[in-house]
Amino acid sequence: MVSTIRVTPPTFDGKIPWASYIKQFEAASEANAWSPHEKAVALTVALRGEALYVLQARIAEDIGDYEELLRRLEMRFG
Repeated sequence: MVSTIRVTPPTFDGKIPWASYIKQFEAASEANAWSPHEKAVALTVALRGEALYVLQARIAEDIGDYEELLRRLEMRFG
């Protein structure tokens, strides 16, 4: 049976511990069977406030690079 439930990850603004947030995000990603590109898009739209500034240094071609986005967020908040 295929589940039709979609798990929405919470937003991340940099005020909660990164390790706690990324565990929730990865759980949502697994439940939704997201590809790396889908994870990058979902994480990008979940960012708020200070965490959103991480994207300012990214170029448009990198927007779907989940590993690069994780690296930048971990450098700043991890």
